[in-house]
Formats: sequence, structure tokens, C-alpha cells
Amino acid sequence: MYGSIGVPGTLNFIAEVMIIVGSWNKYPFQVIVAVVGIVLTLAYLFKMMRGLFYGPMDQKYSHAHDAVAVVDRLPLLIMITVSIGFFFFPMHLYNVVRSGVDPLIAKITRVVPVGSLNRETLDVKRETTSPPVTSDAPLLANNPSRVTPYASRSDQ
Repeated sequence: MYGSIGVPGTLNFIAEVMIIVGSWNKYPFQVIVAVVGIVLTLAYLFKMMRGLFYGPMDQKYSHAHDAVAVVDRLPLLIMITVSIGFFFFPMHLYNVVRSGVDPLIAKITRVVPVGSLNRETLDVKRETTSPPVTSDAPLLANNPSRVTPYASRSDQ
């Protein structure tokens, strides 16, 4: 519950700050809307938490008790064990994530090259006479048969 708030001292705070600070220069209005959303979420969750934990208990739920048996706690124990396992052996999770991300990156770099050889921003347009891309190999910025920059060093 506390992770949803996004204020200092909670789980999601670092991610919220990074998004807000990184977006402020380009999207100030959207950042203000996001901060208002964080404040409203904070108010809603504190109201809910006050009613849930500190309010009077309804008598129809007085028979309920906490999970006492091991079978009742088994899902939580499995989650804790897996989390600790990924803490000590993160490459297993990393390899699973990379197996899904690598094909996406290959498709993206096939459409738009990552950068030019001189490390400047490269504006790219497709040539209309080039054959369609059929291979899974990514296009390189220095391959003039498939993509051409608007302005390159050789034109100057």
C-alpha cells in the first residue's frame, strides 16, 4: 500500500522523482498534473488506511483471524524465497528479461539507427528505391543502401 504513494520514505519515491525531474523541462504541465495526482493518491490512501487500521471493527468480522497455519502462509513464504533468490542470483531474472527485450531492440534499430559514426544525432529517411528489409540483422548507420541521413559529413 505504501509503495503506491510515491512520497519520501516509500518504495516508489525514487522512480517518481526521476520521472518528474526528467520530464520537467519538456512537459511542465503534465508534471504538475502528475504531482497533483500523487498528492490525491496520498490523501486517498491515508483516508483508506485510517478507516482500515484505526477505525472501529465491524462485529460481523470478529471471527476472522490471521493466517496461523503454514499452508496459509505458503504463498507469502514462496514470494519471500523467490525475492531473496533473485537478490543473490539476479542474472537468472536478467536473462529472462533480456530474452524479451533483445528482439524489440533489434526491431527498433532496424527502423532507426542508434547513432552516427561521429556520435551526432542522425536524422534518417528511407529511400524509396531500396528493397524491403527481410533480414533480422539491424541496420547500421553507415549502410547507405538502406538509410540516408539528411546531412552527413561527406555532403559538407
